[in-house]
Amino acid sequence: SKPDRRALSQGMILPGPIKEGMEWAVLAIDVSGSIAPPELEAFFSHIELIRKQMKINRMTLLPFYQIALQTEIVELGPNDKIPRSLNIGGGTRFAPIFNWVRRQPKTPDGIIVFTDLCCADYGEPVPTSILWASTMEIYHDKDNWRHNAPPFGEAIEIDISND
Repeated sequence: SKPDRRALSQGMILPGPIKEGMEWAVLAIDVSGSIAPPELEAFFSHIELIRKQMKINRMTLLPFYQIALQTEIVELGPNDKIPRSLNIGGGTRFAPIFNWVRRQPKTPDGIIVFTDLCCADYGEPVPTSILWASTMEIYHDKDNWRHNAPPFGEAIEIDISND
């Protein structure tokens, strides 16, 4: 999409708003033990912003740690209230997100993974757009030997401050 003009004026290149919307988006929310309550609240704030800027007919909130938390998955329509609390605990694996998506009768139009990227088990991607929204800095060293960037999809850093 076209760059966001407001972000350009601040020296950042970010995509502009997508006006046509999506039919279905999966928003995977890392609720592992490394996620602090301020990070979880930031995830919810960013989900609210996404919802305000883009029309999404069906939104699936998929909490996960080393498993996808089947009993806490929430399906939301355009006007449904977003739950603001989830239980936190456990280790982290990203593979269960993509395994859950593969079991669905249809592939979502996109997946956003809200996480701190403290994991190395990414699993196999599914054929859709994948965005990693990380509360931690995404880094590569010069030799690309040490990094925390996901092996597929696009990764961005999100702000967790309350400013």
